Amino acid sequence: MSLTSQKIEAILRVICDTAFIDGIDVYATPEDAVETVIRKYSPIPLDDENLSNLKREFESRFYIAQVEGSSIIDDYEHPSDWYTKLRESGSYIDDFFWKRYKDYLIRDEGLNVNVVNVLDYNILPALMNYIGNPSAKEEFSRRGLIIGDVQSGKTSTYTGLICKAADAGYKIVILLTGVTETLRSQTQERIEQGIIGQTITGLKNEKTPNGAKRQWVGVGRYDKRLVATAMTSIEYDFVGNIDKRLTISLETNKLVLFIVKKNVKVLNKLYNWLYESNADSSSGKINFPMLMIDDESDNASVNTNKEEDDPTRTNEIIRKLLKIFRQNSYVGVTATPFANVFINPDSKEEMLGDDLFPRNFIYALTPPTNYIGASSIYTDNGKYADSLVYIHDVDEPEEPIDRSVYTNDEGFFYKHSKEWHGILPDSLNDAIYCYFLTNVIRILRGDGSEPMTMMINMSRFVKVQKYVQEYVSDFYHRIFNTIRIDFSDNDRENINLQLYKSFHRCWTHYFKNIVDIDWEQVSKKSNLLQGVEDVQVLVVNSSKTSEKLDYTKNKSLRVIAIGGLALSRGLTLKGLVISYFYRNTATYDVLMQMGRWFGYRRNYDDLFRIWISRQSAEWYRDISEATEELKGEIGKMREAELTPNDFGLRVRDDSDDLGITARNKMRYTSNHIEQLSYWGRVFDTPYLSSDPIRCKNNTKVTKDFINKLIIAGHGFKKQNMDNRMLYLSRDVPSWNIKLFMDLLTIHKSNIHFDTEQIAKFIEDSNTDLPRYDVVLIEGEQDGYEVSRHIDKIKPVSRGFDITNERININKRRGRLTSPSDAKQGLIASQIDSAKEQAVMDGWNGIQTLPRETWFKYVPDRNPLLMIYFIKLKSDENAAQKENEFIDGMGGELNVGFAIGFPASSTGIKADKHLYRVNRVYERQANQEDESIEE
Repeated sequence: MSLTSQKIEAILRVICDTAFIDGIDVYATPEDAVETVIRKYSPIPLDDENLSNLKREFESRFYIAQVEGSSIIDDYEHPSDWYTKLRESGSYIDDFFWKRYKDYLIRDEGLNVNVVNVLDYNILPALMNYIGNPSAKEEFSRRGLIIGDVQSGKTSTYTGLICKAADAGYKIVILLTGVTETLRSQTQERIEQGIIGQTITGLKNEKTPNGAKRQWVGVGRYDKRLVATAMTSIEYDFVGNIDKRLTISLETNKLVLFIVKKNVKVLNKLYNWLYESNADSSSGKINFPMLMIDDESDNASVNTNKEEDDPTRTNEIIRKLLKIFRQNSYVGVTATPFANVFINPDSKEEMLGDDLFPRNFIYALTPPTNYIGASSIYTDNGKYADSLVYIHDVDEPEEPIDRSVYTNDEGFFYKHSKEWHGILPDSLNDAIYCYFLTNVIRILRGDGSEPMTMMINMSRFVKVQKYVQEYVSDFYHRIFNTIRIDFSDNDRENINLQLYKSFHRCWTHYFKNIVDIDWEQVSKKSNLLQGVEDVQVLVVNSSKTSEKLDYTKNKSLRVIAIGGLALSRGLTLKGLVISYFYRNTATYDVLMQMGRWFGYRRNYDDLFRIWISRQSAEWYRDISEATEELKGEIGKMREAELTPNDFGLRVRDDSDDLGITARNKMRYTSNHIEQLSYWGRVFDTPYLSSDPIRCKNNTKVTKDFINKLIIAGHGFKKQNMDNRMLYLSRDVPSWNIKLFMDLLTIHKSNIHFDTEQIAKFIEDSNTDLPRYDVVLIEGEQDGYEVSRHIDKIKPVSRGFDITNERININKRRGRLTSPSDAKQGLIASQIDSAKEQAVMDGWNGIQTLPRETWFKYVPDRNPLLMIYFIKLKSDENAAQKENEFIDGMGGELNVGFAIGFPASSTGIKADKHLYRVNRVYERQANQEDESIEE
């Protein structure tokens, strides 16, 4: 019989403790010795199944890699290092808060020891140096930003920062938690568990107002010293009856915390109480150091009004709160920093001069290797790419729907009315079936006491959410009653039941990867009943009628959560295993925050599934790449010693359907000037003109270019790289490449492959980059003659579609190159050296290295021009315009390009090329406001 996760946890603790007595450090146990250690020190005999489960848990604890992040700061000549000096000086620091929290993370939260140690010794000390020194005599006002990934552990990071800040002398902490009470209450619970150690419930019981219950939780279960006070509770924000009882002085407490919503009334009430009860009468300032953590700081905090108008009220009151403290540090925390970096850093007016732009530091966290993020799901070779299930049974109309004449009993589309009550997609039923099957599997694996959650996010309208709830609730009860009444304990008698067939169809279609559990186990009536029983169907939104996800009262909560905006922005859905997502939100940040399926899936990462439209999946891929590029820039800018003021302009904007962030958060980017450095980067042409004449002209120009190189003595020779024999011409003078760029006509959608800018860069960098390599990338198609001087080449094959008078190579994925193409022209020693550098920068040795690797880490290579002769392929469902284009080419092939430049020690600062991108406003104009639920 499988051991429960709690028993496995208990056994693991015994193993660690008894091995320690014998002088064995389990943290340093080699992987090939894990089984020996487990068998020797386990308090009970283990069969093969439980041994395997214990090994998996052991390895998840001790063999997860974590590296510290990268940061840019405001002063590199005199960096702030007060905390490092304080620790090195030998001065006594009572690490009371941090020691308790560190033990709690490892013991209760099950965090990997390596991850916690990197947090302790690298990440948090760096952040402490960046905020103000609470022991300093002078006033200070620090502004910073932490960039993490969705559901990656940002809460643990800022909770740890609060702990170390309190240990160092910070007395006041204001934690801004977003705009919903659900999220605020969840954050309050985490702070009580990680810092305070005690929770208070029963405050809302009007019949027994003095019957509030206090309970030790989290860190308080091991150390009951109560030295931190919260002015809020799980049940109450800083509002209502609770704050009428506040006669507490800040001076009498070691640490005082306020966990509050970003709500104007709440923040005004907090400001008034702080000012009236604690400010110095002469200066009007509070003389205690204050740390403000702004969780989801891109939401509701950013000033979204024009500079000449009053700032938005939330933004204004946040800045008023900061200004009443002599010493204040503001740290924004977000996974979608687009709005933050668009804050105007040069506001001139008195009020606007202290806006929340992270002028002192930006720190980009790197998630642990067991984190499941967008890149592992949505990229071509992502580890969890098979977890995606595309929604095919919603046939969106080609033209936008006029909701004023839309029939509410029709099928479900992206655009629907507030009153919609039509036919839901059949794919939703499959998702629900799979949710029940995953529950069964988790129970059979011994995780029956863990929370199990399904998320349905289809509409921002409250009435539609309620309608979906009614449908799902009815569907659930029919399934439950059918199993309970109609199913037999004899499995063979069930095979003709329709529900049995539906379960079996979903099992064979969606769970082919499951090998430790078989269908015979899953399909037993007793097991199915356990997987289906006690499931709640709840609507979670920002309305007053919203239901609550209470994982505190019910640690084994099983829930199908239906909602919109509230199912994003920091809310954690514990045990989320099935997601059904059908939304067309307009911006990077909102869409990314809706991805509640990112995070950690210990013992069920092979089970989680995401029902999603193909379009949304492609958007997530675009967002993932844009975000990673944004974070990657921080590392480059650190090397170049650039400051946060240099950071805000460069955000990738390749999607034609998505904007970066809300329109009113980008008012300082009206020109959309992008500074783009060519050094150490690769650029390609994933888009072609849909005009056959232009395409054929590019093909002719390219063939002429190849022939001229050969005639001039720059012949092409076959080179073997990664078992690919490709034609390569080495050491071509740079002026040849410049002239070639001048002759090409590249579609304007390839904004990073601007031949005029590239030609100028080639000319300007001629001294440093006098010679280029040129490679003809080949595929598997029939031979094609590009020159009579060399053998026929094999063109590459790519799918395509046509939108907005352009060809999208690989359809909407917009991808021409593969990472290995960029290795052409390198020698073995250069490849090995690049891999070593990548490992030092955090590469785990498993994931495919990106194409930039072969330029960023090989500064002594030639630039590389990659030429692709492309045979575009259409399928039987191709639109008429695709077929007409192929006919217009008359059998001639298309040609695409990529060009890569090696890194330069001076290039980042010296060579920047500006692009003006005006399309974002146009894309936003007709989009719905996703910040409102109606």
